[in-house]
Amino acid sequence: GMGVAPLFFLAQRLLRRPADGGTPRNDTIVLIGAKTKKQVLCEQEFKKLGCTLKLATDDGSLGFKGKVTDLLKDILDQHKPAGLFSCGPHSMLKVVSEIARENKINAQLSLEEHMACGLGACLGCAVSTKGGYKRVCKDGPVFSSGELIW
Repeated sequence: GMGVAPLFFLAQRLLRRPADGGTPRNDTIVLIGAKTKKQVLCEQEFKKLGCTLKLATDDGSLGFKGKVTDLLKDILDQHKPAGLFSCGPHSMLKVVSEIARENKINAQLSLEEHMACGLGACLGCAVSTKGGYKRVCKDGPVFSSGELIW
């Protein structure tokens, strides 16, 4: 969905940052999931960056047939990333969090919550964390997966 846009800018930044002072990194793997190929966003933009791009569609119309979280599990059988960054619906992020915990990988999750005021006053976007309730609009929207209580 639209949450892929900030991840595009993150990928740009990761690709520019040298891994150890040398040449820019080119080991960024981007997974994009959608219901159908018509709903896949930013495919060409990620390809132009030089990312390894893996696509998943629920109906199999493009790339891996199934959920993007199933594709993630397959990729983790072959690669052990330094970290995961994800955005999407709550149910998907919960699965990503579980996968990250099982594989001992740090994951940063960008939450999508309804925000009535956007100022933190109404508490409409509060999520449960190990440190108590936090507001997505003020304290996030990105949280460490290990911090969230599902």
